[in-house]
Amino acid sequence: MAGTDRSGVPVVSVTGEVDVYTGPVLREELEKALARGTTGVVVDLSGVAFIDSTGLGVLVTAHRQLASRGGRLHVCAPEGKITSVIALTGLDAVLAVHSALDDAVHAAAPASA
Repeated sequence: MAGTDRSGVPVVSVTGEVDVYTGPVLREELEKALARGTTGVVVDLSGVAFIDSTGLGVLVTAHRQLASRGGRLHVCAPEGKITSVIALTGLDAVLAVHSALDDAVHAAAPASA
């Protein structure tokens, strides 16, 4: 997992599996991004093969923190298993899910950008 910046938007890129073992690493990267005070953060799940309830819980927690300051968590998850899990859990109604990273970054960018 790595945190980067694209067009002023924090992007956390995740690969492999997001589960009880790697969830804390994702939480730490998201906390770093949230500490910047931004209202838009992108989580790139395009390289993720599996996500469990721990990983989904980390995403929900980050979303709630962003929502408390008028923001939103944006997730890049191309069509596939991860998108299906997000839809089956109903999180697609809460998280902003995008099929392309550029779309997620554009949507998360501050209005003045």
